[in-house]
Amino acid sequence: MILAGRSRRVNASLPALAGRFAATSIAHRLVPATQRRGADLVRMYWSPLMKRLRPIVVTRSHSASLDLMPADMDYDVVVVGGGPAGSSAANVLAAEGWRVLVLEREHFPRFHVGESLLPACQPLFERLGVAEDVERAGFVVKRGASFRFEDGSSGGTIVFSRGIDCDLETAYQVPRAVLDDLLLEAARHRGALVRFGTRASGVRLAEDQVVIELDSPREVIEDAAPRRELVTARYLIDASGQSGFLAKRLKLRRTHSELRNLAAYAHYEGVEIDRDVPDGDIQVISLEQLGWIWLIPLSRTLTSVGLVVPAAQMSGLDRSAKIAEFERILERCPVTSRQMKMAARANEVRIEADFSYSCASYCGERWLLAGDAGSFLDPVFSTGVQLALEGGTAAGDAISTCLDIHSRETTTSGPNTPETADVLREYGSEQRRRYEHFERWVGRFYRPGFRDLFCQPTERYGVLDGIATVLSGECELTRRARARAGLLALMARVHDVFPMARRLHDSDMGDGGRT
Repeated sequence: MILAGRSRRVNASLPALAGRFAATSIAHRLVPATQRRGADLVRMYWSPLMKRLRPIVVTRSHSASLDLMPADMDYDVVVVGGGPAGSSAANVLAAEGWRVLVLEREHFPRFHVGESLLPACQPLFERLGVAEDVERAGFVVKRGASFRFEDGSSGGTIVFSRGIDCDLETAYQVPRAVLDDLLLEAARHRGALVRFGTRASGVRLAEDQVVIELDSPREVIEDAAPRRELVTARYLIDASGQSGFLAKRLKLRRTHSELRNLAAYAHYEGVEIDRDVPDGDIQVISLEQLGWIWLIPLSRTLTSVGLVVPAAQMSGLDRSAKIAEFERILERCPVTSRQMKMAARANEVRIEADFSYSCASYCGERWLLAGDAGSFLDPVFSTGVQLALEGGTAAGDAISTCLDIHSRETTTSGPNTPETADVLREYGSEQRRRYEHFERWVGRFYRPGFRDLFCQPTERYGVLDGIATVLSGECELTRRARARAGLLALMARVHDVFPMARRLHDSDMGDGGRT
């Protein structure tokens, strides 16, 4: 039986908080020598930025109710994972004065894919207090997306500023090692405790608390086993990404049956971007058999290059054969071979498979799933970081509301109340709604007819303006935007039967889209 634990909201002065977390900063941020690959790029971006990162004031707007909260739990909230979802959740909760522990198994900065952002991230950066730091970081500014067919014979550009009833016009192309470090530092400055190199290895869920087992960093002695410990909290946020700390334990994950794809990607120096591609644009190069290639400019010299194909296309190949196939496809595609003829790979090729999924539930009595821990979509529309930031901030708001409700109770032991259950249920519904909105558009992209029209865009009927709204990251479309964007889906259905443009893609590759 797990005994009811006690914790309470932070009631410390800002100087005390700053001293507490500054003392742990250097020790937790040391990166072992074996993990320093690519550190030169990180330092180029990050060292000047850290000098400008400002402390953010911790608010304590509910301090009058502190004494009503239980006092002997270790933390109010434990967040597993320090990526965009985890750091944004911790940021929101720490800003409200709750005691937050973030467990991150890696040492930052570290490489991560998902480098092309959407304009809808901008207001989230404002909310988290990092908008100015992001702006000053020197990231490549992204104003749209260029969609091209593999032979270069057709294509077009979606410009964010043309979005309907949408005032979000720019985004960024970012080295994720830099962005994720910036976001986690902001959460730390707001009062969250971050433990790097610490893996959550087990969990016990009770009606009134969560007990998390940790594998702490090994001692200096070589071959020493990880030191295990237990921490207790009122709530757990699983923001562990695709590893799915809680989602997999509870068997919640549901792989998308129609988006079973494989991705291979790496960074390249010396890619010569075609002159007709607007500065800063991501290039999405569509392949005849419904795969696609991305080119994302990260700096004047460094480009992220990736390939997404049906997993069946590389079925039975070992890692080295998959890498060879990745390089062969890049060489065979006229658009990429032309731009990469003088390019040199700057890091190892990474491979991921079956990465589109959702979960049967996004919340329970004492836990929430946020970001990639709950759901992930094929990256063609660059929704990953936005959904992670939205999920993380929403998770922080939901848990903060639940903790406030508990603080008003005469007794704090026992399960969630109907009021807190409603808060958690609303969070889960909102996460599913956001995912399904973008899932519909991603699914359509894998229909041959839809892809044909995407690579041969028309100015008629304002359909490009409607699509620009979707690709800006807008989830709440106005009636006008929804009608214009939906018209392209309808035109694609007509094109399947009565061609409205040249057929570019293999119609035998299946029908993965939903309208």
